Amino acid sequence: MNKIIAVEENLGPVKEFLNTQGCQVISIEKAMEQQPHAVVLSGMKQNLMGMQEIMIDAPIISAQGKSAEEIWSEIMKKS
Repeated sequence: MNKIIAVEENLGPVKEFLNTQGCQVISIEKAMEQQPHAVVLSGMKQNLMGMQEIMIDAPIISAQGKSAEEIWSEIMKKS
């Protein structure tokens, strides 16, 4: 099953890596309508998005200080 992952716009390298892993990468704005398996944020907006975690029922993953591979590992553990 392909995972749908919402990724913050400024995380281009993470988006590219997730695409190579077979994920469908969507924008944060589309997260409410497409129910992603996880949401990846740069870390700056994590508290703001934390409220939406309940609405979209997906883990929020902070990309701050992590490689794309580390983020992928977290997605696999949490989703």
